[in-house]
Amino acid sequence: MGIVMKLLRMLPDAFLYQYAGTVAGQSGTVEKFTFKPNPKFSPPDYESQALTALSGEVWIDPAQERVLHLEGHLQQDTDYGWGILGRLNKGGWLVIEQADVGGKQWRITHVQMEMTLRIVFKTKIFNTVEQLTRYTPVPAGIDYRQAIKMLRTGPGGAAQAGR
Repeated sequence: MGIVMKLLRMLPDAFLYQYAGTVAGQSGTVEKFTFKPNPKFSPPDYESQALTALSGEVWIDPAQERVLHLEGHLQQDTDYGWGILGRLNKGGWLVIEQADVGGKQWRITHVQMEMTLRIVFKTKIFNTVEQLTRYTPVPAGIDYRQAIKMLRTGPGGAAQAGR
């Protein structure tokens, strides 16, 4: 998730936004914006290079000032190292969702991506879905050893087989 959070932090600089109205969200009205690449954005590394070709929409919870949903599509091929190192092909897409998982703690809850990357003479297809759920608060004051024990014993209290 580190790369996803890194890219989310670049959103204000990487794109130009246009207001597109409101939609109904789980906790009320959500502000919707479309975005396209900001021609003045200079990606600091290879991971963020794809932002220069991504267009889509983003939903923001105005009360919480948080991104709830981002969906983007690659509008053109993205070359790495002048196309010598690789190329991310046009047509790829990405969906990221985050939510309040309790106690005003915001976490990424869904990531879905389908992209094709050509690296030198090999093609790599990224087709992934990560559903991150069952966030559970732990009691205050526990140390890491107790937290590990909780993970190993699971919700029933007895050690889970194979762990």
